[in-house]
Amino acid sequence: MKTQKGQITLVNFLAIFVTFILYMILVPVLTPMIETLVVQLSGTPNEVTPAIIMLLRLMPFVLLLAIVLTTFNYAIPRREGM
Repeated sequence: MKTQKGQITLVNFLAIFVTFILYMILVPVLTPMIETLVVQLSGTPNEVTPAIIMLLRLMPFVLLLAIVLTTFNYAIPRREGM
């Protein structure tokens, strides 16, 4: 049986690299905005406020996770003709 190698191309690698650089630029901008929104939501809480705050604080991690999962998706070997 033939071994399959990863399929990440130079173009895909470049796109992932640029996306990661943009992520690193975006997180310092996004964090104060999230904290401001958390303070505003905490001022007038309701029954879903803790869940919304948790989702807002997880957003930078979720963005990074999406970038990593996209990288793995690009690197998975594909069968030819499928």
